[in-house]
Amino acid sequence: MINTNIVRNGLALLASSLLFTPTAGLASSPRQGQVETKLIAAAKHLRNSEYMPTHPPVVNRLSRNQVDAFTLELEAGKSYTLVSFCDDACLDIDLGLYNQNGETVDYDTDYGQYPIVQVTPRGTGKFMLKVGMPHCVSSSCYYGVGIFAK
Repeated sequence: MINTNIVRNGLALLASSLLFTPTAGLASSPRQGQVETKLIAAAKHLRNSEYMPTHPPVVNRLSRNQVDAFTLELEAGKSYTLVSFCDDACLDIDLGLYNQNGETVDYDTDYGQYPIVQVTPRGTGKFMLKVGMPHCVSSSCYYGVGIFAK
């Protein structure tokens, strides 16, 4: 496992340095582009620690206090790091990972725009990832989730 404080600080630095960088994707809005750019930066940063993307990135939007949930298949023995970002109208985003029984595996509900959860599953199986948007100053905010493993 990698130190989440180091990763969080590194990702925050990368994300803040990219605020005025045009996106490489086909974003339908500038705020969506912010999230896509942050996900690209996260992938580059995590690749330095030998983490590679294992699932397609998720980019979507939520209104304040809404939650999205996704089912993921994770493989036994792989070390996963899941990161999330939100656009500049978002002040806080939360990330939680739950096993097949609904039990919490890891979560990051600290105030901020860069939550990280980690897991090394003992068995291959389905996990539920929940993304929450407690603070959005717009009618909705874009968020992105990247799933990486080594």
